[in-house]
Amino acid sequence: MYNKSIYFKTLSFLFLVSASVFTLAQETTFTDIEFTGTFGGTTYDGNYYTFPSGSEVWGGFANEDVSIYPLTFTDGGEITFTGSTAGTDAEVYFRFEYNPYPDTEPSFNTVSVTVSGMNDAPYSIELPSQGANTYSSFLLYVATPDSPVSLTDVSLTTTYSLTDVFGCTDTAASNYNEDATIEDGSCEYGIQIDLPVTFEDPTINYTMSDFGANVSTLVTDPFDPPNMVMQVVKTAQAATWAGTTIGTPAGFSTDIPLSLTDSKMTVRVWSPEAGTPIRLKVEDSNDPTHTCETESNTTVSGEWEVLEFDFINQAPGTELLSVGLDWGWTYNMASIFFNFGTEGSVAGETTYYFDDVMFGGLGADYGCIDMTACNYNPLATYDDASCIYPVEFYDCNGDCLNDNDGDSICDELEIDGCTDSVASNYNMDATDDDGSCCYLVITLASITYEDGIGVGTVTTSGGVGQVVIVWTDSDGVVVNNIESIQEFDIYTVNVTDENGCTASSEVFQTGLNELDPLAFEMFPNPTSGEVTIQISSELEELSMQVFDATGRMVLAQDYMILQSTISLDLSYLLVGTYTIMLSNDHGVSFLKLSIQH
Repeated sequence: MYNKSIYFKTLSFLFLVSASVFTLAQETTFTDIEFTGTFGGTTYDGNYYTFPSGSEVWGGFANEDVSIYPLTFTDGGEITFTGSTAGTDAEVYFRFEYNPYPDTEPSFNTVSVTVSGMNDAPYSIELPSQGANTYSSFLLYVATPDSPVSLTDVSLTTTYSLTDVFGCTDTAASNYNEDATIEDGSCEYGIQIDLPVTFEDPTINYTMSDFGANVSTLVTDPFDPPNMVMQVVKTAQAATWAGTTIGTPAGFSTDIPLSLTDSKMTVRVWSPEAGTPIRLKVEDSNDPTHTCETESNTTVSGEWEVLEFDFINQAPGTELLSVGLDWGWTYNMASIFFNFGTEGSVAGETTYYFDDVMFGGLGADYGCIDMTACNYNPLATYDDASCIYPVEFYDCNGDCLNDNDGDSICDELEIDGCTDSVASNYNMDATDDDGSCCYLVITLASITYEDGIGVGTVTTSGGVGQVVIVWTDSDGVVVNNIESIQEFDIYTVNVTDENGCTASSEVFQTGLNELDPLAFEMFPNPTSGEVTIQISSELEELSMQVFDATGRMVLAQDYMILQSTISLDLSYLLVGTYTIMLSNDHGVSFLKLSIQH
């Protein structure tokens, strides 16, 4: 214990373009447009577009410069070009679609013009207003078979209102703009979808692409919550070929590894009726002519079942898988068709569900195929997205990778500090005691005066070595000049021991002529709960208050008369350091009490 006194005199303390663009206040012109993408049997040799006899009726030519999309015609527009023929007149027209097939709606065709003569001549087509619709597919059609036609200097002008706002209009996108009136193709979603499709990963973009009047929605499985599944409503307006592309028109992030030996996929489906034909189609998202389709029928009604789709057994009238593979086709997109071949008006609006789209047949071994995962399955052939990995700093058994002191707390997670709850600087988060615990407490601090001379008295315990005592006034100014002392001010005494531990207490200058009239002692200290307070003289109208380490008052008694000793039972208090304060009109005294159960 260390005592020190200090004496005081008196009393106390926007626009994406192709080759070139010309922008006016309300219009944008794209120039040098070409239609290099052929489909349905058409040909393009760099000079002439030809629609040969025997081509598919839907054969045409696609602009492949995606930098011009999306296109809007809120106030109409115009197409101009220079045209000539190889000798026979040719009828041509243009078409705009929301996206490349199959997500084509909304769409519109322009009027057709007849290109005649072998000499270049200018042509133009006016485009009517299309409202707020946007288009990301610009197509050319030559309607006259076997009549090569040359189109050069193709320009497209779009006009729009000054009040229109371009942005992402899809509420499901992360960058949805509620002020946008025209979709500009800027919508951002999650990670691109890939097999297996489970609908359980919140980071995956599970946007579906419906066509033919299908409506799909990601929902909680009504028969097995909280499992997430895709609900597909084939509406009363649905076409026989109404379906849902599993993902966006971009398809899966990796190709489906179909081969003649691995030709199967499985889908878990729910149908209200047994015998429902369900078709699965795979294709190349970059070429809608590269497809393969197969079918399977449900066997139960109103229950989930897993159907197997073998693309070796292609659907009638569709391309053989073997032919596609021989031609080097790859497949990275899949679409599912419920009750294929039946119009919605015949069947009536019907709801279906599907989930767990996987590569491989029913006999395939699914599991975790990552050797670094805790649940690696060496017998699995196909990954089912079930891999589980250890938490950082731990192994698969939940044991620390590094634990030099063997306390079951990983070295990377250790926190140095004081682990003794009795210490004044106890750190409840500390795992390793670093010897920094402080036990310094102020057991008594008072300011009185005698014969006009102020006396500050401090008693401490628990400190190491000599302590440094500093008094400050209510403004935080260190008391060095006793002439500056204000009568009845509140002062703070701060003590620091040789280990840097600190303690402080507020003291009120009483102005009394006796030295520390409320001095008292407590024992035992530390205590498990029972404590005796002893004072040298009788005190009346005494108030006693007990504060915890945070300054919260946990006990208060007023108008006490204390003669010699009084016993208290504080066993109901938690382990820790508390401050006992006695006060009356003659002054205030404090002592620290440590409770240890």
